[in-house]
Amino acid sequence: MREEAAHPDEDPYRYRVQWGFAPSTAGSVTNWTELSWNEISLRTAPGPMTQYTARFVAPSDKIVVAVRTWKKWGTVQRELNVNLDAIAIVPCGSSSDGGSTGTCIYVVKRGDSLGVIAKKNGTTVAVLAKMNGIKNPNRIYVGQKIKVPCAVVVIDPEPPVIVAPPVDPPPVVVVDPAKPPVVVVDPAAPSTDDQCVWVVVKGGDTLGKIAAANGSSVAVIVSKNGIKNANVIMVGQKLCIPK
Repeated sequence: MREEAAHPDEDPYRYRVQWGFAPSTAGSVTNWTELSWNEISLRTAPGPMTQYTARFVAPSDKIVVAVRTWKKWGTVQRELNVNLDAIAIVPCGSSSDGGSTGTCIYVVKRGDSLGVIAKKNGTTVAVLAKMNGIKNPNRIYVGQKIKVPCAVVVIDPEPPVIVAPPVDPPPVVVVDPAKPPVVVVDPAAPSTDDQCVWVVVKGGDTLGKIAAANGSSVAVIVSKNGIKNANVIMVGQKLCIPK
């Protein structure tokens, strides 16, 4: 993850990267799983690449793998780059005792060594040399396919829904009878159904596309829905388009 500038005063876990899979489209993904990526580098000084490997059961013979990035709160004029070097889907092998060996394939790139590859995949040079029948660990070539052990991370296709308990005791509001209450109307509050045509955000949507398709404008939709950053909307989000 690369950001335009350092923000040491903010939550170090302000960005989260998630992945998921579905048999049809990215918009139908419901099993989003968070990646343990926490390091945020400067755009001009990118940090080392981080590898993530997971094992899962595909729901059909064709699947869509999607990756998304979240920020915990909207911030104007903020840009984050998430660089993905490669996404690979490979079949898992089977061991003699019926368990999965989790054997994956790594393609050697310029600058790689068996030591570098072993470190990326949480193993050792000796293990890689044995798995691949390599007699001289100092001699590998660009484009060579190296067998590496896959991490055993099982993803539940439908993770459980955790419901937070209500706050107990509930907050107490004290009204001073000598002072009449002041009612403040929040212009960003959600509108009622009779004022809106509700649109559900789909994969690939932007506020500009939604505004054009519904005869509205980005500014109107932002105002009606209390959106702080017009560049950040979520798949599945409901937006009020004024009638």
